This record gives sequence, structure tokens and C-alpha cells, in this order.
Amino acid sequence: MSTGKPYSLLIEWALVLVFDQAKFVPAQLFIYWVVIRRLGKLGISEGFNGKWNDQYIHDGGAEMSLMKVCRSKVQRFVEIPAVENSILGMTIVLCVVIFAELALEAQINDNEVLTQIFKMMNFFMLTFFIIEIVLKLFALGFGFLKEFINTFDSIIVITSYVFLLLDLRLPILGLLRTLRLLKVIASMKKI
Repeated sequence: MSTGKPYSLLIEWALVLVFDQAKFVPAQLFIYWVVIRRLGKLGISEGFNGKWNDQYIHDGGAEMSLMKVCRSKVQRFVEIPAVENSILGMTIVLCVVIFAELALEAQINDNEVLTQIFKMMNFFMLTFFIIEIVLKLFALGFGFLKEFINTFDSIIVITSYVFLLLDLRLPILGLLRTLRLLKVIASMKKI
């Protein structure tokens, strides 16, 4: 007795269902830990009873919201002295690369390998600064842009990054990027 196609379709459907549900187990655990338990800040008590209870979760308090927890953790990270010093160091390295690029412009344009090396260094460092801007905007909100030096620096970095991605070259852009040293000088005054 041959069961044929309906039997194989039933087996395939069951396998798909099992694998589909199995792949969501880690996602469900992640959602439970991050959203419901709020990164472990919302304790499990008898009021929770292991069941989804919107009121109990809401009563956990707005001060423990996931966004506030994440923003405060990112803010603490970007304010670590080692992170701030590495950002300043990368700014100085970027300015040295820009000065070298301006001084050796003829040699760089004649040598394809040097052109690619400088392009990759610029790409790496500008990506680093884009990540810095995104983290600080997330952590501090638009308060980050209230300081003129941060706004000025962000505009220069984003403009430089766009020009690098589009492979556009403007001579003034290199000089503009060296003005990022103002951020280093302003940061040194704080120290």
C-alpha cells in the first residue's frame, strides 16, 4: 500500500513547522530577557506567575524602560576615559594622514597602491568616527549637537564620508578635515 504524495506533504509540513518553531526559541528567549525582564532589571516575583501580564510589566516603571537602560549604558561607555582618549588619538592620526595626503599628493596620484592605501585608511578612520557620532547621538540625544564643536565635527565627518564613498575629490575638503584638530584642542582644554 503506497501512501504517496499526501503522506510526504504531511511529513514535509511537520518538519517545516518544527524547524520554524525551533528557530524562534532563541528569539523568544532574547525578547523575554530584553523586553520583558528589561535586561534583568525587572525581577520575577509572585505577581509575575510566569504569565504574560501587561499591567505587571507596565508597573515595572518607566524609569526602567529598555531605551533608557540602553542609552545610559552607551553613555557610560562613550564617557570612559580610554574611549575618549582613543577618539582623540584617532582624530590626531586622521589629521596626520590628511597632512601626508596633502604633502604627497603627486606621488599618491601616480601610484595606484598608495592611492588604495590612503583610501582604505580614510575609510577605516571615517567609519570609526561615524560610529562615534551615532553612539553619541543615541546616548546623548540632540543634546550632543548643542555644542558647536560637535555639530561642526559631525558635518565635516559626514561630508568627508559621503565624498569618500562617492569617490569625489575636492582640494578644500582635505583642509576642512584638518580643522577637526579644533575638537582635539577643545578637548585638551577640558583636561
